[in-house]
Amino acid sequence: MMKKLGIGFLVIVFAFLAFVYVQKGKIEQKLTALLQDNRIQVAQSRVNWLPSPAIDLAGVTYLTEDMSFSAERVRLNFSWWGWLFGQSAIADLQLENGKVRSNLKENFYFQQINAVITPENLKLASLPALSAQYRQGSAFPEKMPELFINVAALNEDEDKLTFEGALKPISSGLRLNNVKAAIQLKKRRLFNAEQILLNWKNGEILRLPQEGYIVNLAGAEFNHIALNEVNARIQTEPRLNAVVQFPFISDKGRLSANLESHSQSTRPEPYHLMISAQHLVLADWLKAFNIPDLISGDVSVEADLFSQDALPRHGMITGRVTEGKLKGVGLLALIGQYVPLNYDESELNNKHIETSFDVLETQFRWEPEGIRVDRTQMLHRDFTAKSQGYVDLITGYCDFMTYISSNDERYRALTLPVHFFGDCKSPQYKVKFDRDFRNQLKDFLREKFR
Repeated sequence: MMKKLGIGFLVIVFAFLAFVYVQKGKIEQKLTALLQDNRIQVAQSRVNWLPSPAIDLAGVTYLTEDMSFSAERVRLNFSWWGWLFGQSAIADLQLENGKVRSNLKENFYFQQINAVITPENLKLASLPALSAQYRQGSAFPEKMPELFINVAALNEDEDKLTFEGALKPISSGLRLNNVKAAIQLKKRRLFNAEQILLNWKNGEILRLPQEGYIVNLAGAEFNHIALNEVNARIQTEPRLNAVVQFPFISDKGRLSANLESHSQSTRPEPYHLMISAQHLVLADWLKAFNIPDLISGDVSVEADLFSQDALPRHGMITGRVTEGKLKGVGLLALIGQYVPLNYDESELNNKHIETSFDVLETQFRWEPEGIRVDRTQMLHRDFTAKSQGYVDLITGYCDFMTYISSNDERYRALTLPVHFFGDCKSPQYKVKFDRDFRNQLKDFLREKFR
C-alpha cells in the first residue's frame, strides 16, 4: 500500500514538473517574441518559481525617436493559481531604478523611478495584442484592463514625485480615479511651499481630434484646499496652450488659469501662466503656499507668472482683499497715540491684536525667495495706510515702511511714518520722526494756530 502511494506521489511530482517545464518554455517563447517585436533590449532574463512564478528582466532598455527608457530591473509576478491552469495571469509588475527622457520639444527627465503596477485581469498571452495596438498609435489600448499604479520618481530638479491611483483606458482616452499625487520640492520655489499635493476622486482625460486633450476632475483638492471641480483644455500643437477652469472653489470662489509656452529663442523663460481668481479665502491659500498668514479676508487676484518649466518661479501679482483683518498689529491704537481717536490702550501691546479693514489693494513682485511689495493701500473707516516693503519667504522676516493718515478732516494733513520689521507673525515697529514728519507737524500747528 505504501509503495503504491509513493509511486503515485512521484507520478504527481513528475507530472507537475513536466507541466511547469512546458509552461516555462511557452513563457520564454512568448517573452522573447514580445521583446523583439517592441524593440526592447534586455541584458538578462530568467523565469523564477519561488516564492511565486515570476519573470525577471535585468538591464532593460527601450529607445525611440521621441524618448529613451531604461531600468535596472523589471519583474512580472504571476499567481500560482493562474499558472497551474495555464492562464499566466499577471499579479503585478515591479520596476526598479528606471530612467526616462523625452527628446520632444517639451523635454522632461525622470530618474530613480520605482513603481508597482497591478492589473485587474491581465494575462501574459494578451500582451502581444496590446503592444500591437500601441504600435499602431493607441497610447492606451481600449482593451487594456484597469491598472492600479503606485510610482515614485525624481525629476531633473531632484523633486520627488509620487502618484497613486487607478487607471482605466476607454474609447476616447482614459479614466483616472482615486488619485493621490504629490511633489516634494527639494528647493522651495513655489512661493514658500515645501510640497504640492493634488488629489481627486474621479477624473478623465479625453483625446481631441487635433493634438490635444480635455481633462475633467471631480472631488479635487490642492494642498488641502477643496477645488471641487476642475475642467481643462490642453492643446499641444503648434505649441503648448492650456486653459484650466476651477468654477466652484469654497463657497463662491472661482479661478481660471492659462498656461502658454513660447520658443526659448524668443523668451528665456518660455512658460507664461496667467491667473484670474475671485472671492477666494485668503488664509487658506497663504497656508497652502506656506506664507505667513498676516492677512485674512476675501481676495481677488490677477497674476502673470513665468518659468523655465511648467512650475512658475516669479511674476507680478495684484490683489484686492475685502472684509479683512491684519494680524499682530493694532494700527488704530498706534495712530491714536499721535492723533485724537477712540481706541483701547491695552490693545497696543497685545501681539494677537487684529486690525479690521474694509479694503486692501496691493501689487507685488514674487521673486524666487521673497515678495517685494511695490504698493499696498489699506482703507479703514478711520484711517488710510499705504505701504511698501519686502517679505523674506525663507526666514519669515518682514520689512515695511507704512504711512498712516487719519480720515478725520482735521488731521488729514498729518501722515505718520511707521517702520515695521522683524518676524512677520509679530513684527516690531518704530515711528520715524524724520524731517518730513517734523515739517508736516510744523505746518499742521502753524495752520491750527493761525
